[in-house]
Amino acid sequence: MAEVAISPDVLEWARERAGIPFDMLAKRFKRYPSWIDGRGSPTFQQLETLSSVLHLPMGMFFLPEPPEEKLPLPDFRRISEPEVQRPSTELIDTIHICQRRQRWYRDYLAGSGSETLQFVSSAEVGDQPAVVAGHIRTTLKLEVGSRNEAANWEEFLRRFISLARDAGILVMINGVVGMSTAE
Repeated sequence: MAEVAISPDVLEWARERAGIPFDMLAKRFKRYPSWIDGRGSPTFQQLETLSSVLHLPMGMFFLPEPPEEKLPLPDFRRISEPEVQRPSTELIDTIHICQRRQRWYRDYLAGSGSETLQFVSSAEVGDQPAVVAGHIRTTLKLEVGSRNEAANWEEFLRRFISLARDAGILVMINGVVGMSTAE
């Protein structure tokens, strides 16, 4: 089969982006080390499989150099740690999916003549957190101490989601990222 010319730098970037160790990928793709050294390239079929394994659209492999990839939103995970680890490709994919759904829903609401909810853009960065939290509780009709009335956190979460939906907020739930619940 004919080989597909791809940049070794893009190939290595894709592996690092996916967080897959070199040895693991070399075990799955016997010629991987030679692809990185520029002494060969994968076939189209191998590239399709590699694309799936690395959670990367196939077209990305045809870039002349690795792209500078930015997270689609601020990353507030593990703020206290000096080195924040890059989110998994599955988490990034999930964020992109949710953002597409959010854009669709916004367009849907605009097209159906729905009015903007009063609380949208009602808070600013400099506002006191306690005041903003109070406005959120009022909007959601969430009483202080209502968490204690729930039998467990799952029941409270269901109630919270229901109140958010009743207020007109699009709620997306994803308990599994890829095949992992660890994210």
